[in-house]
Amino acid sequence: MCPGNIYICKSCYSIPILCEPCHKEYNIAGREAPEALKEILALEKEVQSVRVSMTEALSLFSVSKVMNYFEAGRSWISDTLDAYDAWEQKYNFSNRYQHLKRPGGKFLRMVKAMGEFEGKEHGDSDVDPENISKLSDKYVVL
Repeated sequence: MCPGNIYICKSCYSIPILCEPCHKEYNIAGREAPEALKEILALEKEVQSVRVSMTEALSLFSVSKVMNYFEAGRSWISDTLDAYDAWEQKYNFSNRYQHLKRPGGKFLRMVKAMGEFEGKEHGDSDVDPENISKLSDKYVVL
């Protein structure tokens, strides 16, 4: 918890309260959500439709096979994860937004890791099959 005054945020559902430094940033942004939140929410919105469409999938393997089957799918996963990483480096280098959930990024990392594991099964990847069982513990997709 930040010391000092606490403000209620009325423009962003992701952060229900703002500490004084965040409130100043909110005011500087024209009483809107800061650019960092706008960018990450845009990424989450982009990935959300894919996550929703995969809710009926039987397993992580089947999701991975569908998403990694075509080069366009693999490229989209890679490009979107690069955008998540760029956001992390630009805005979250000091863990300021550590509490902010980013299920889209977790989902894509899980799908990418499973695709790499499947490649290893066929001799095409460097992922250790022993570590693949940890995916279900490490990633929770909501």
